[in-house]
Amino acid sequence: MYYLRHRKHELWVGFGIALCFVFMVISVFKVNESNAINVHYTARFKQVDGIAEGSKVKIAGVPVGTVKNLYLDKDFRAVVSMKVQSDVVLDAESVASITTPGLFGKKYIQLDIGSGDILKSGQEILYTEDSLILEDLLKLILSRSKRDNSAEHNNYERLP
Repeated sequence: MYYLRHRKHELWVGFGIALCFVFMVISVFKVNESNAINVHYTARFKQVDGIAEGSKVKIAGVPVGTVKNLYLDKDFRAVVSMKVQSDVVLDAESVASITTPGLFGKKYIQLDIGSGDILKSGQEILYTEDSLILEDLLKLILSRSKRDNSAEHNNYERLP
């Protein structure tokens, strides 16, 4: 008899612990969703190197949202869908640029607010600046350096 009462008590305690665990998991996911209402914007880029889902969206260095989705449009341009806090008001002349905090930092989208008509949730940011790729920059510097060296060499040949 004592064994059955003890066993029933263990079942109730186990059920209570499982119920507490379920409530904890639900509350963790609720906190991560955040109670703030978000608005959604899209922007088209030629190059989004270094940007992925979950990348930060910042204004003046302050995080105000995240990249929600990336996909290619029919013209093979990268479309970035971002989720931004509702208290951030963007306008028609806002600029979205892909930048990094340093030479080798994690890239994020920087929003610069302009002036004009207010963008509504779901609208597209028309002005964008693509991601700068270090390799492309080095190639440009080397090609200009070679061009300048060859022009300088040609000037020396012309001297009497």
